[in-house]
Amino acid sequence: MVAIGVLIVGNAGPGFLPVAAIGEMLLWIAALLTLVTGYDYLRAGLAHMTQAAPPRHGKPQHLA
Repeated sequence: MVAIGVLIVGNAGPGFLPVAAIGEMLLWIAALLTLVTGYDYLRAGLAHMTQAAPPRHGKPQHLA
């Protein structure tokens, strides 16, 4: 979110700071973090989906 704000300011920011370059760098960092956390969620989700279902006890739900 900060990267988008910095990119909107662009060259209207302070003259001594490369505002556009800072915004682009922050945007790339956000993209990298998105990929890393997405991969982590994918691994966790696949591990959850490949687990065997726990045994069911009692009457089947459709007969209750």
